[in-house]
Amino acid sequence: MEAACWAHVRRKFFDVHAATGSTGSPIAKETLDHIGALYKIEADIRGKPPDERLQWRQEHAMPLIAGLKIWLEITLPKLSGKSDLASAMRYALGRWGALGRFLHDGRKTTLGQLIEAGIQRPIYTYDFGDDWRHVNLVESVAAAETATGYPRFIAGANRAPPEDVGGQPGFEHFLNVMADPAHSEHADITQWYGSTFNPKDIAETEITLRVAKLAKRRTITKTAPAKSKRQIK
Repeated sequence: MEAACWAHVRRKFFDVHAATGSTGSPIAKETLDHIGALYKIEADIRGKPPDERLQWRQEHAMPLIAGLKIWLEITLPKLSGKSDLASAMRYALGRWGALGRFLHDGRKTTLGQLIEAGIQRPIYTYDFGDDWRHVNLVESVAAAETATGYPRFIAGANRAPPEDVGGQPGFEHFLNVMADPAHSEHADITQWYGSTFNPKDIAETEITLRVAKLAKRRTITKTAPAKSKRQIK
């Protein structure tokens, strides 16, 4: 059963909003606000039993998602079909059933629960369209350091593929084209990507900053005011 990720949808609208001048895109901003409201609901019920999460999602997230779908369906025909904003809307609407899967299941699985079940190599599918599959190998388990924020980036190798490159076949073609300045598609692909591409450059500074932001959000959520918790009892 497919379950899609709202973070991927959010990223597409965020990129449109960020690329639309100093004021951004009002339509993309409204979509981001809807998704932000979903994130807030999930933050409020984090740590609650599955039955409570399910009830809260169906009472609060389900109407929000239904309204967003209607708004996207009404707005999409008014846009240029070739625009990035229309592409983002088609991406979301094309995965709507999978995006709403969490509304019917209050459970969530932690990495610790997988390890306890004897699963040492969980596979995470990123973007069901391109079918990127990440194998996560648990090498060891240790006590957390109290003064350290998690998750934390330690080390890595090689640069990640660009978004929407077309899965593994598309990425292999992308690498071949980018490595050959004489290739007939080199100029077009370089313009699409926005710069040169070094597959060996992992961009450690960028990754460290992005992971640090995740750790900060996780810390803020854990220390959320008691008021928010009282509201969902």
